[in-house]
Amino acid sequence: MPPLSFDLPGSLPCGLWITRLVKNMNIRDGGSGHMATTNTMRQAGWMPGLAVFLLDFGKGRLLAFFAARAGQADFSIGIPSACAGSVRYTST
Repeated sequence: MPPLSFDLPGSLPCGLWITRLVKNMNIRDGGSGHMATTNTMRQAGWMPGLAVFLLDFGKGRLLAFFAARAGQADFSIGIPSACAGSVRYTST
């Protein structure tokens, strides 16, 4: 798996998608404006917030798994790339 592909899962806006699905609203317009677990809980409730947490956690863990399978330490490629994808997506 090429290192650049590790950036993709971090850029997937799970909080945005789940809040749109459950409440038909843009999560960035309310609360703190962040597409994270806490703001999802504030805007859509604790069950959608839990779903966002599990999906975001799973994205990071999946990347760490693939990095380990590629012979890299968990934190050398997977986790920083997931964070970079998330930061790049939310800062635009």
